[in-house]
Amino acid sequence: MLGSKLATGLILGLLHPVLGTSTPSTIDITFDERKVVPGVPALNAVGNEKGVFFNSWVINQNLNTPASGLLTHSPFNEIVTAVEQQEFNSTAYISPVSPYKFLDLYSFYFGIAANTGEGVASAALQGRILVAGFVGTKEVDVATYTFTPTATQKTAAPMIFAELPSSFRRLTNVTFSVGFPVLQVIAADNFVVALYK
Repeated sequence: MLGSKLATGLILGLLHPVLGTSTPSTIDITFDERKVVPGVPALNAVGNEKGVFFNSWVINQNLNTPASGLLTHSPFNEIVTAVEQQEFNSTAYISPVSPYKFLDLYSFYFGIAANTGEGVASAALQGRILVAGFVGTKEVDVATYTFTPTATQKTAAPMIFAELPSSFRRLTNVTFSVGFPVLQVIAADNFVVALYK
């Protein structure tokens, strides 16, 4: 009996790396340590942040004033996507950067704001975002989240928490879209991810 348990343990121990069942530690990506060039969104593309590539997102320094429309979750940087970015760089998405091959997306904070055409937020708007997880070109799951600021929050609405379902694990990319990209931007902060080699 003890011999078979030992043998099973040895086999599982050897297969553990092959099966990829190990759970890496999570990373909280806040963007707060990044420097921002004021007034020039194109120079503030996120790109690679802690092993995750952010396509069609720019960093926006949000001083959490009433003019900003949205309050960041962790002051003072947020990331924002808009139709202007997507015209050149396609859909807003995140993906792992080599040597990583897969990522888990656990959660993030977000809000929706009026599209100023400059990649910055202005006034909070009600809207819905669609988050789709992929492995290669195969869509694994889609999650939708609604952002509804109150009448008194139109100029200073706090971001809301979006927790992804457990199906958003071991993905090659995750896309983000908003209902009216010409009129609305997604502002986001504090992505919690895990990366796999």
